[in-house]
Amino acid sequence: LENKQIKIFLGNESGLIKLILTNGLEKNENCSNTNAIERKKYYHLFDNSLSHIINAYQLPVFITGTSSCINEFVAITQNGHSIIEYIPVETIEINSTMIKKIMWPHIMNWNKVKDILILRNMRRAAQQNKLVAGMHEVWITAVKRNVNKLIIDDDIYTDIKQFQLPINLLNNNSENKFPFYINDLVDDVIEKALKDNCEIEFCSKGMLANHGHIALIKNY
Repeated sequence: LENKQIKIFLGNESGLIKLILTNGLEKNENCSNTNAIERKKYYHLFDNSLSHIINAYQLPVFITGTSSCINEFVAITQNGHSIIEYIPVETIEINSTMIKKIMWPHIMNWNKVKDILILRNMRRAAQQNKLVAGMHEVWITAVKRNVNKLIIDDDIYTDIKQFQLPINLLNNNSENKFPFYINDLVDDVIEKALKDNCEIEFCSKGMLANHGHIALIKNY
């Protein structure tokens, strides 16, 4: 965020790509001179563009800019669930070289960034009554083909006794057989999600310990 214009960069392992905005955000040279109402309209326009970008790329977002710009944007954004961090800077003009330097300390642990975004999306889904957690409930929802995103903890096979499995899936209640049924059940859920072209994300070990090590976000 700059006083005179807004720039959006898409980052990957190769570097930064500047996205071309077609709604006039980059051409607005009067933002810093307009009144509060006009600036609010300006940031709403940007936030709307950001919503489309988030839906298209499903990536974590970092916002950098002067403190005054950030404060005004925070007050109106509808995309807080995807914004990992706001990074204030003193400079007015920001270029790609500066962004790389500014961003590196915040993205060097990329797995942590991904985990934060997953938890944010889960929290938002819970507020919308779209979050399902635990092996039993996840499997039932997957059978009903109501899966938007499947989230799996790398520690899913560790504490297998806590799972409440659908009784009709168990041919043998022997305790030493549980791992095989857990494997089959997880594979079955993944297969159903893939057939429905759902997104599957794996998070750090133990992150979903309070959710049965597996969760999903429903379509509706």
